[in-house]
Amino acid sequence: MKCNYCGYNLEIEDVYCPHCGKKNEHVEKHAADMAKYDSEFKKTKAEVLSNSKRFNGITSRIAILCGMVALVAIMGLMVANKWEIRDWANDRKISKNAATYRQQIDKYEADRDYMRLAKYMQYHRIGYHRDFDEYYDLYEASEKYVSIYENVMRLNNIENEKYYSVSDICHSLGGYIIYLDEIVRVDRYDKENMHSEKHQAYMEDLKKDVQDLVQVYFELSDEEAAGIWTMKEARLSVLLEDRCEELGIEGDGYEGY
Repeated sequence: MKCNYCGYNLEIEDVYCPHCGKKNEHVEKHAADMAKYDSEFKKTKAEVLSNSKRFNGITSRIAILCGMVALVAIMGLMVANKWEIRDWANDRKISKNAATYRQQIDKYEADRDYMRLAKYMQYHRIGYHRDFDEYYDLYEASEKYVSIYENVMRLNNIENEKYYSVSDICHSLGGYIIYLDEIVRVDRYDKENMHSEKHQAYMEDLKKDVQDLVQVYFELSDEEAAGIWTMKEARLSVLLEDRCEELGIEGDGYEGY
């Protein structure tokens, strides 16, 4: 810049002209401009920071909200598909342990351990799994054995039974016995693997053990015991209930309600 009085070249920091000694008027204007620019800069900076904080706050809240919505959506999908997820996990487990499961089932079958076989297949969810279809009837027959045994034990402890009457239990027994006979029949399904020689022998033994259990507990004659498989369900239930009355087995249940 030049001095307004002598035209000498001045530096921005020259308050007075080194040549003529006059005051450098440009310095005052420059100082005023710089003060104005500094004020405007600080104001703009403050606005930017304020807007940035507000933006970041809004962005954070939006991000949190979006995350929550996504989490709820994922949980919703998991709940909606929980059965598919469970079945998928169960299929993987069964596929991995199939050989072990078969080995244990075969052992229970050979030992005629009806109760453990039923409980084992139920626990591992293989009772009706497609990879174990040859065991379907074996499993169902074993389940019926468990149900018949448990109901006989209810009658044996009828004084402590709170929920079922003697009549209820006898009707349940009649239904289980008739259904067991249907399961054991070879012509029930057109699937030979369910009634292979080994499986059929197991189920016939199971049926005979059920007959012995019912005969002993209800004090039936050999003829009456053999006849339980040919009776109608209602007739069998009445027979068992009458025998309970004759044996002095009484109980109306429902004490727990």
